[in-house]
Amino acid sequence: MAGSESHRVLVVDDDRDSAELTALVLGGAGLQVAKVHSGQEALEAIHALSPHLVLLDINMDAMDGWETLTLLRADESTRDLPVAMFSVRFDLREKLQGIQLGATDYITKPFVNDDLIRRVHRLLEGPRG
Repeated sequence: MAGSESHRVLVVDDDRDSAELTALVLGGAGLQVAKVHSGQEALEAIHALSPHLVLLDINMDAMDGWETLTLLRADESTRDLPVAMFSVRFDLREKLQGIQLGATDYITKPFVNDDLIRRVHRLLEGPRG
């Protein structure tokens, strides 16, 4: 990765165990990881922390991942922020919905640690906007 600053990843997942496991795996790969547990917290954290990538769970109470993604893409300041939908559901229709709404990737849980790390690094190093 270019530069001396570690990339910042925001994990958004209402399942606290899943968020913690994801943070441990990515933190062990040298990334700075913050965790929040709702769409509203994600919107606040994104503006406060300026992450380089968001891993966004779909199934959350109050504001789900789809609504959160829609709000991120509608905001000029977050329109080009890489967002990977992060879900236990492996459904082609959902993957297509994610692409249509502007998701950068769709990662299924449970994940293989090395695969998650590889995909996150690819997203962080890829072109933006």
